[in-house]
Amino acid sequence: MAETENTAENLSTALAGLSIKAEKTTERVSILAGQLKKVFLFLVMTREEEEIIALKNEYIICRLVTSRTRDNTT
Repeated sequence: MAETENTAENLSTALAGLSIKAEKTTERVSILAGQLKKVFLFLVMTREEEEIIALKNEYIICRLVTSRTRDNTT
């Protein structure tokens, strides 16, 4: 009987230790997921900024070409 109680106590201790490790792992995964979300949003914002800059550049080029074409036709 004492051996069974000892085994049950050991198992209980091992399960408690696993529970703590699982909790810490879950915390770390949550932190990493938050960091990944921030990185993803940063990349999306960077890409949008690059697209906006490209559109601005295209607009400026179009204005320059249009004004030069106008100037050459008059």
